[in-house]
Amino acid sequence: MDVECRYGFGKKSESSFQEVLARVEKLLHSYGFEIHSRINVADIFSGKDDLPFKRYLIIGACRPDFAEEAFTADPNIGLLLPCNIVIYEDFCGQVTIMAKDPVHMMDLLEDPRAVVAASKVKFELEQLIEEF
Repeated sequence: MDVECRYGFGKKSESSFQEVLARVEKLLHSYGFEIHSRINVADIFSGKDDLPFKRYLIIGACRPDFAEEAFTADPNIGLLLPCNIVIYEDFCGQVTIMAKDPVHMMDLLEDPRAVVAASKVKFELEQLIEEF
């Protein structure tokens, strides 16, 4: 991974925003994730000119089998779901793909069942990001 933060990981891509978006959606489906939401962050800040990005999309995705394990461990887990994948483009045209680290989120629960499920999801998301 060439972009990391405490709560996620990702990569920069030389492809266009639309190409990255199409590929992320295809890869999510191929890894068994279902897309449940798309938030266009620019719509939230319409009219603001001082944002550090040109385009920014948050994709809410979930692996139903892993989500079931997490909900079994703690019914309040919905506060930490779904897995978010963000795609953003800066004003120089550089596109970045980031995924929320599910293990970091599940560590908050201190329940080994949730951490095991999150570890499986993290592995899948890391593989997905590596495809860029």
